[in-house]
Amino acid sequence: MRSHHMLTDVILEVGTELFHAHKVILAAASPYFKAMFTGGLKECEMTRVKLQGVCPTAMARLMYFMYTGQIRVTEITVCSLLSAATMFQVTNVIDACCVFLERQLDPTNAIGIAHFAEQHSCQDLYHKANQFIVQHFNQICQEEEFLQLSAIQLVSLVRKDELNVQEEREVYNAVLKWVKYNEEARRPKMEHILHAVRCQYLTPNFLREQMKNCDVLKKVPACREYLAQIFKDLTLHKKPVVKERTPNTPRVIYIAGGFLKHSLDVLEGYNADDKTWTQHAKLIVPRSGLGGAFLKGMFYAVGGRNNSPGSRYDSDWVDRYNPVMDQWRPCSPMSVPRNRVGVAVMDGLLYAVGGSAGAEYHNSVECYDPDQDTWTSVKPMHIKRLGVGVAVVNSKYPKGINPATSHGDYTAVLEDDYTAAPEELANPHETLKFALQDLKQDRWQSNVPALIKLMHISRIHPELLDSNMPRIYRTLCSLLKNTRPHVVKTVCQVAMELYKTVQCTQRPEFDELASALFLKSTHTNKGIRNDAQRALDSMITHLSPATCIRILASEHGAGHKNPLIRATVSRLLYNIINIIGVECLLSSASMKDTRRKIFTMTSKFLLDGNNETRNDAKKTLKAMMGHQDFDALFYQDVDWKIISGIEKQLVFLKYSQTHSM
Repeated sequence: MRSHHMLTDVILEVGTELFHAHKVILAAASPYFKAMFTGGLKECEMTRVKLQGVCPTAMARLMYFMYTGQIRVTEITVCSLLSAATMFQVTNVIDACCVFLERQLDPTNAIGIAHFAEQHSCQDLYHKANQFIVQHFNQICQEEEFLQLSAIQLVSLVRKDELNVQEEREVYNAVLKWVKYNEEARRPKMEHILHAVRCQYLTPNFLREQMKNCDVLKKVPACREYLAQIFKDLTLHKKPVVKERTPNTPRVIYIAGGFLKHSLDVLEGYNADDKTWTQHAKLIVPRSGLGGAFLKGMFYAVGGRNNSPGSRYDSDWVDRYNPVMDQWRPCSPMSVPRNRVGVAVMDGLLYAVGGSAGAEYHNSVECYDPDQDTWTSVKPMHIKRLGVGVAVVNSKYPKGINPATSHGDYTAVLEDDYTAAPEELANPHETLKFALQDLKQDRWQSNVPALIKLMHISRIHPELLDSNMPRIYRTLCSLLKNTRPHVVKTVCQVAMELYKTVQCTQRPEFDELASALFLKSTHTNKGIRNDAQRALDSMITHLSPATCIRILASEHGAGHKNPLIRATVSRLLYNIINIIGVECLLSSASMKDTRRKIFTMTSKFLLDGNNETRNDAKKTLKAMMGHQDFDALFYQDVDWKIISGIEKQLVFLKYSQTHSM
């Protein structure tokens, strides 16, 4: 009836469009129109009403809903539709738009959605968007929306108790990044913002480095003086006057390793909130007598002894467990093996105390800096101790006791003496020789220790690996086919380290390794999948962009039929954009071939990828769209058939990119 103007009694004029309607239908669907047509207003008698502040397209969709009860919300229409529905108080459409936006929440758009929800009084969506922001703060602060926050909005965000960060330096660095984005205008506001950061929970070493090297602090003496006072308080171990952040994360007690006829590789977690035990990713190597500590959101397994069939030795290994990724990765080893070692955390550092190596007991103590991945010797104890207990007392000294040797005599074992350097691997040539021999064996008990030794050599003596790289690559590719998860996980971690420390060239073996890692990035085992992803992340970080793009564009990457591999490639492309920089990619003539491949891969992903693949492709294109030459270069490099298939999505991305600035 409406489409044929039958019995219509009002015409709504919206811009240049006219909508014939029935007042009774409008009043039934919208409190706004009910008040207009039944509240004694002049519009009651009017047959033509002009509406302001709403676009014709949104009005047409809203009218369709009022008559049919059906609405289709898309990325292109949601913003204008929510504005119109809010204006006319059509609650069902408001709810549908809010649900749609909630499902679209992403680090790239969460701040914009929160602001949009606040403007339209959508409290539930606003609350959920803010929850997403505090829970994903580390990713949020890498995005353009974060840098566009006002000073008041930034202070409001960093003051939140529930901000999900592993350490306060993440908040400090985010604030510094925000200031540097427009330093001249924002520098005067830094002192006020810095007081919202809980600087009392920064480490003394970090504060010292910032006061010495930060260019922004040098230009704001008041901020430098503020941090200097905090540094002084920390060195005097004064109790902070502000409380620590309390992110909404579970409280978990971890138990690692142990002994039952042989050393165990288990890791179990006890959730103190719901009183349940959960099994997590297994230790890389079974161990008993190890020490454990939780530092900066990570659980560390230190030292211990491997008593397994065919393998009996005390260990200098240190492994780090990431609860979010449910995966282990090796850290730099201690200077000596330490079985039944005592460990404690103080001032953001991990201390290993005493222990034994065979029949030799230790009085030595060493300190691990997780930011540098290095061990440093500190002042030793007066007495050698095995099975030493260590605790932090009044944030001043960790203290230890061995009831068998000390007879209750508690002794301060750590002092502020961090001068000695860690020892390097003894006889690295021999270590490499035997490691390569052990890698040939078809025994995981030999393979895993050999892989870890190879990793340590790559960090300390990478030059020793150069002549053996083809052989090492072939071995790693072969071991990636091993059926034991901890062997495959260790290979992925070795590959990650090799990308960091060894100069890789375009060898066939290197391409074969990348191909194998792509396959493992789709593994059903979450730990293997995550480690393979991390190895690929290391590849794009440390190899040249041209080499990486060549690998990603190959039949083993973007050309693969597996949608999970294509999703991985799409994610890596977005990361490469951030590494190269949009300006360099789109302005440099030397980047022409690389740019063309990135455009083509991203466009194809947007055209036929799964949701995850398309989302990363959108982020990649959105990151480049702000450049003045993007349109000309993109339409020049990409096939018109592909462009025609994604044209609507490009329009929406351009719109959202423009309105988020």
